[in-house]
Amino acid sequence: MNNSSGFIDKIRKDLIFTNVPGETWEELLRSVAARLYAAGVVNEGYADALVKREISYPTGLPIGKFNLALPHTYPQYICEYAVVIAVPSHPVAFRSMEDADETVVVSLLVCPLLEKMDENIKLLPSLMKFFANEQTIAELAAAGSAEAVYERLVQG
Repeated sequence: MNNSSGFIDKIRKDLIFTNVPGETWEELLRSVAARLYAAGVVNEGYADALVKREISYPTGLPIGKFNLALPHTYPQYICEYAVVIAVPSHPVAFRSMEDADETVVVSLLVCPLLEKMDENIKLLPSLMKFFANEQTIAELAAAGSAEAVYERLVQG
């Protein structure tokens, strides 16, 4: 596996979700959280904690025409450390990480499941470098299946 990006080795194919339903950012996050809970990688408090943190610390990241969000929450809600990739069934508005009064239409979620909050600081540079190109986000959003998303990720 190409390990040029620090987060790639933390991605599991079974934690790549495509066509995730949700009309709002909250519905989308709760849909992802339900899948993660069913997979046993988060506990039952995760969904509420994720939403609460997104309200306090928005994660929409403007890149261009295709944007992403990096929603995450505190380690006490995490059972297994991983990086989750979720592609919404359609783009959804999130509040911007750069300016909470602005919205960003998001086509991809990258959700770090962190062992420690300082892991985010270590992981963020590799995520930012990898996803800084909106073409990458567009390709992942259009991939159509978890397998196709995974293959695109490991290609770099």
